[in-house]
Amino acid sequence: MKKCSFVLANILICAFAVTCIDVKPCLSQPNRRQVIERYLVSSYATAFGGLNFPSGHGKLDDIWVEADINQHWHFQPGFFNDRCFLKINPRVRLRLFQENSTPVKTPSFMPNITLFFGFGKTTELTTGFTYYSIMLSHHSNGQAGEFYNPNTDSINIQTGSFSTNFFDFGINRIWGENQMLQAWTRLSLIWHPGFNRSDELKDQYEKLKIALTTSTIRGKRRTMGFNMELNGYISYTLKGLDYTLIPGGGVNAATAIKADWKDRVNWGLSMNFGRLDEGDFRYFIKYDHGYDYYNINFWRKLRRLQVGITADPFRI
Repeated sequence: MKKCSFVLANILICAFAVTCIDVKPCLSQPNRRQVIERYLVSSYATAFGGLNFPSGHGKLDDIWVEADINQHWHFQPGFFNDRCFLKINPRVRLRLFQENSTPVKTPSFMPNITLFFGFGKTTELTTGFTYYSIMLSHHSNGQAGEFYNPNTDSINIQTGSFSTNFFDFGINRIWGENQMLQAWTRLSLIWHPGFNRSDELKDQYEKLKIALTTSTIRGKRRTMGFNMELNGYISYTLKGLDYTLIPGGGVNAATAIKADWKDRVNWGLSMNFGRLDEGDFRYFIKYDHGYDYYNINFWRKLRRLQVGITADPFRI
């Protein structure tokens, strides 16, 4: 068992590290595509599961490592004429649990393809620019079991099947180098149209959601070889979340929990920091408030503080 755990841990570390291979830091005069890449989803790995505060007091999650592995593959055929490009990302999110043989249970498979457009051909960056994005993403946990545990009302988080697909329509703004805080802001609409979606998610999982994300850029905020970045997001579920949990008995069961407006809000803050001579890795601390983003655990309340390392392969 220990040997298996050791091998699995090394595979996880190698998969995380490969996100930084063959990607060089951008030139001192980046073009607009390179600036856009700076704000793609980064890979990270946490140290343990962090502190969770669902009932007002901190409790250590029973996780060794949580990892979000992203590798953005660039695709830009000639007929795109430098005005748009595609990114393909075989995204996987993993949790390594503190149990016998340290299993990775129900990983999140989230492959996606994104079209970026509307940013023009110019390389001018001082005044900022707006661009648009459309992403199609899958989200499943690779399991084929029943959604609910047999003869109970509880959700089967061990082998229960979770699957959905969604579009993410985004309006993005790079605020320009002359701004006090070199910032990026994104307003997006996430829509789950319903194809290849688990039937049991009806009325208890988002179908339509609006989200706002913002970030500072490291750029000029560099002193003594050290830099820092602040990030934040907030989202509100417009449709689909009528109940925070529908037990196996259905919406008429006495234990079905009706959702209010606070249950539809998720938000988070994070800070990345590190030395410039440490390559493409940074340290981070982040706090998430709302409900769990880990596939079939969507019903679990999340008030969690985590620390770890993050990869920044598109650093400029």
